[in-house]
Amino acid sequence: MPSKSLVAGAVAVAATLVAATAPGASAATKTMRLFSQTQVERGYDAAGNPITDPGHEPVAGDAFVGVDRVFRGTSVKHARKPVGSDHVTCTFTSVALPATLTALCDAQIALPGGMIFADRATIELSAERSTWPITGGSGRFSGVKGGSVTSTNVQGGSDLRVRLVA
Repeated sequence: MPSKSLVAGAVAVAATLVAATAPGASAATKTMRLFSQTQVERGYDAAGNPITDPGHEPVAGDAFVGVDRVFRGTSVKHARKPVGSDHVTCTFTSVALPATLTALCDAQIALPGGMIFADRATIELSAERSTWPITGGSGRFSGVKGGSVTSTNVQGGSDLRVRLVA
């Protein structure tokens, strides 16, 4: 199982997202700052069995699931009450510790009135900062055409910069 900071970076859903499409002259963009606080992390081997050994080194085919509370603001200064949650699932595709930890990830950020998601993003989890392309949304985010979530690992979670392109 990777360290909490590696998992938190990936969860920050939720981890950093690169723009799926470049904004055109008429595209509207909105940026949000969020703090994703780690709540639950679980690891699974390639057969789907829970990984219970805290010293387990990940191998290709292993997976993890993380769930976090999401607050407006950053890890340094954020709201007292969470405004949502995020959920990330990653399957390791390449492991060469300590330098490389690459995974195929899906992530969702649930916020008041809707959800933002990133589907099938290849993420370098060993990096302090990662980028996830936004592939769509629901509810008030249903018009999202792209954008990115930039996730920076911090103590206890991730700072997220969510850039939405409508």
